[in-house]
Formats: sequence, C-alpha cells, structure tokens
Amino acid sequence: MVIEWNKLLFHEFIPKAWKVLLEVLIQADGIIDVFRAWPDKQPLTLSGDTVYWQSLPTRLLHFVVSSPSPVWPVYSLHKNSLMKYKALDHLMTSQPVIREPVLRSLTTMGLELTRPPAYLVDEIKKLADPTYIILTPETAHHALLVNISVPHPILC
Repeated sequence: MVIEWNKLLFHEFIPKAWKVLLEVLIQADGIIDVFRAWPDKQPLTLSGDTVYWQSLPTRLLHFVVSSPSPVWPVYSLHKNSLMKYKALDHLMTSQPVIREPVLRSLTTMGLELTRPPAYLVDEIKKLADPTYIILTPETAHHALLVNISVPHPILC
C-alpha cells in the first residue's frame, strides 16, 4: 500500500503541485531564476526512498509541457529587463554550452530562445516531439529563413 501511495504521490500529485508552484513563483513572486526552483537531476538508484525522487524532474517536465504553462524564461539581450516567460512550444531550446555572443546574435535576429540546465535539455530531447525545437545550426537556419520576412531594426 505504501509503495503504491508513493508512486501516486511522485508520479502525479507532486509534479502537478510543483508545476503550479513554478507558475506562482513567476506570476506572483517575480522569481529571477526559475530553473533554480526545478528539482535537481537525481542519481540513478535501484532501491530505497530515492527511487521515487529520480523520476520527479521528468514527470514535472511532462506536466509542464502538456499544458500551456508559460514557465520557460525567454533569453534576453538585456539582463536587467523584465523577464518574459512563454510555453516551451513557442521557444527554441538552447544548450547551456552555446556561447552568449551566438545567443545574442540569434535573439537580435528575432529568434526566441530559452536556456535551461543541461539535464532539462536532455529530458526535452527524450520527448522526441517535433513541437519542442532544440537549437542546432540546422534549426537556427530554418527559423532565420522563416523570420526573414519580419522586419528587424538592424536590417532596416
């Protein structure tokens, strides 16, 4: 009975509550770095109570992306500007290893990016859903071709 209760808690209730917590932290508290409020990547374990915790980041991601929750920070050129948030399907996901000048250039050209921690990028990749676009040279090229019809101040 305890095992089933723990599974229900960690697979359904806690991730749903955590998703709402992220929304509240963004909307009501104006959190600066929402990714610090995500659960950390958990080590792989085969027994004990930590088994339940290891799937929490993945389950939270599932609940966040299965709703229109605007909990993904939009990368901004201006660090002091008000942080904007959008749903993941409205953004390209950047690996944290992509350098700032590249992100600034792409943002200047009109691309909207989010830059989660590496373990979340890995989990997004595992979704294998074409709705969620990972920033690569190919996806950036395609997005820039689509955006070229939108006038940008730098190009005018």
